[in-house]
This record gives sequence, structure tokens and C-alpha cells, in this order.
Amino acid sequence: MSKILGAVKARFSKLNQSLKDTIKRTVDDYKAAASDTAENIKSRPARSLLNTAAFCGAIYLYKTVPEEQNFHASLVEASNDLLLVGDAIRNPVPDNHVQKIMQYTTKGMLRYRHFGVFSVVYFSDYDRDERTYLSQCKYTNPTWSELPSRVVDIGCMGKWWKLRWVMTDFDVNFEEHSKEFNHYYEELWDHIRTFFGYTYFNNLIAQPLKTQLYVATAADDKV
Repeated sequence: MSKILGAVKARFSKLNQSLKDTIKRTVDDYKAAASDTAENIKSRPARSLLNTAAFCGAIYLYKTVPEEQNFHASLVEASNDLLLVGDAIRNPVPDNHVQKIMQYTTKGMLRYRHFGVFSVVYFSDYDRDERTYLSQCKYTNPTWSELPSRVVDIGCMGKWWKLRWVMTDFDVNFEEHSKEFNHYYEELWDHIRTFFGYTYFNNLIAQPLKTQLYVATAADDKV
């Protein structure tokens, strides 16, 4: 019995020593890595700052990637905004865009993919619950090279950028009130501003209201 207890004790003693050695090596490795990182920061501060900013930016993009439910919520909100605008002043471009996506949603043709720092919503030719041969065969489904032509929207930093772009000035019918540009650069700048949600009329300055007061005179009384 004593021999068994001695063997068990020796075994646990060996395991305990092995665990201690593993922990010590791990701590030493982390100390060496931290020391090397500190030396690199001192020797190359600009590059270290750039790498840190890129790392933090990647984490921010990953944390703010919108989910599929967020896209459907944004789509419903856009549809409600369009319904509140009369037909005469409603912009047909966002109206047609939202209606087309609504048709994809009704038919179950929308697909969602998460790519780490951004997400993509695209449409397929079949319902997501369809299990026919054509819907499952890889030769009858879009390939990766065909994906860009099927992209409906791109989600990044908590926003769906194409929907945001299209919905800018959704309550202005530019077929009735066309945009006026003097140069090509002005039109290009308008596209950039629209992408970030700035409307065409942001730079307009409100004109002061002019009122005219009529003062009755004695001559008017004679008339």
C-alpha cells in the first residue's frame, strides 16, 4: 500500500513540476514578446502607430458590421418614408430601388454574407428554402465572379451604404426639378456628397420673407 501511495505521490509531484515549468516558459515568452514590442515602438514609432491604428480600425469595422436583420429593418424604414411622400414629389429612383428589393424579399431570394469587416446582401435566382436540383446544383447557381453584378447592398460601419445613397433626396422628384451643374466636377462632387447622405439642397440659403404693408391715405378714401 505504501508503495502505491509513493508512486502516486511521485506521479503528482512530477505533474506539478511539469505544470510549473510550462507556466514559467509561457510567462517568459510573453515577457520576451512584450520587451521586443517595446523596443520596436521605440525604434519605429511612426510604423508602430500606423499598425496600432490599423488594428484598432479593423476591430471597429468588425464590431460595427450590420446584421441581416438590420438590413430588413432599414429597408422597411425606407419603404415607410417613401409611402409618406406624395406621388408628385416622390423621387422615382429610390422608389424603384426599394420596390425591387421588396420583391426579392417576398420571393426569399436575398442572401447575406459576412466578410469580417463588412457584409454583403445579394440576390439569388431561387428561394432560400427551395430544395430542387437546380437550386442546389453549383453549376446553375451564381459563381463568385458573378457576385458583384448581384450585390444589392454593402454594410459597413453600421450602415447600408447603397440604400443610404439612394434614399438621399427621396422626397424630391428631379424629373420635375432637375439638378443644375456648371461643370463636370460639380456633378462629381454632388455624387460624393450624396454617398455620405448630403442632399443637393444643403447649400441653399433661405431668402428673407418680404412683406408689403398697405397704408391707407386720404386720397384713397376719396376714391
